[in-house]
Amino acid sequence: EMVYWRNIPSDQYFPGVSIAFSNSSASARPQKFLTFEPDQAGFNNIRLAFELAVVLAQAMGRTLVIPPKSTIWKMPGKAVCITDFFEFDLRGLHVVSFDSFLSQEALAGKLYDQNGKASYPPDNRTNWDGRIGVYGENDKRLWEWMRATAAMLDWTPDCVVVFSSDSALNVLPSILNGILREGKQEGGPEDLK
Repeated sequence: EMVYWRNIPSDQYFPGVSIAFSNSSASARPQKFLTFEPDQAGFNNIRLAFELAVVLAQAMGRTLVIPPKSTIWKMPGKAVCITDFFEFDLRGLHVVSFDSFLSQEALAGKLYDQNGKASYPPDNRTNWDGRIGVYGENDKRLWEWMRATAAMLDWTPDCVVVFSSDSALNVLPSILNGILREGKQEGGPEDLK
């Protein structure tokens, strides 16, 4: 069941993977972040990608960094933040604004470039609200810097991720075997566990 724009009270009792981190003390928990760079598409594309970022942050026990306010295609007007559309009251999900992330991590010298040297945001700016997006000013330097500083994992379209209901689990090994017969991926049904 997917429901948008309203709180589902029973969801707060879902024991996500990150609960172990949430229940540990903040000093014992290694703080890792997941940033989200919205593309310059319409709101629905940004929403879909952002929902995936929320799920990944929750599952990996990472703090989700909310992107700065920006303009959105086919929504001319003032810059908006994704939090203008979503509530963040999820058990185990830690959220921080982009400017707080830059202040606490980047300006403190905790982010490094590919040579291991401390890397700072362009002009040491922490507030990028309204400076990026489709309409008006589009300062691309923030995302260019983030891509050069952050660990970015390559994704190959040859891999398959399956999220299924319990009732369909018995067919997953046959699906995987079909993929393997085509020679597109190594592995076996044991990789499904």
